[in-house]
Amino acid sequence: MGVTSELTISDHFYLSPQILYMTRGRATSGSSMVRLQYLSLPVLAGYKINHHFEVLAGPTFGYLLSVFPSIFKGLIRSSDLGICGTIRYRINSRSGIDLSYLYSLYGVYKHYHVVDMQTYILPETANNQSFQISFFYLFH
Repeated sequence: MGVTSELTISDHFYLSPQILYMTRGRATSGSSMVRLQYLSLPVLAGYKINHHFEVLAGPTFGYLLSVFPSIFKGLIRSSDLGICGTIRYRINSRSGIDLSYLYSLYGVYKHYHVVDMQTYILPETANNQSFQISFFYLFH
């Protein structure tokens, strides 16, 4: 869920700043699930291939809003920096469908975590990755 806009640069190029509410997560051992909720701010550069197809890419900045279950909150980084790539199909000039891939450049976990005055080193290899399909409608 989010809000996007388009700032035209030329006939083929534009910028698309966005504000998105995203839930990311993964299954843990058993049937439990860790859910991370972010406020994400992608700033994408777009290129119009033709009247229907476009590609967008750029950085995305995220701020962690909540963690479920909350026991993991102290282990998770509060910010996220990543890249986003999108293929866009325009149904008409005001609406369309996006297929996006987002990848975090930094690990999800804080590298060091202290519990009862003992320092634990956590893996930095767990990065946020997600595919997203969305429908958009532009107001003029």
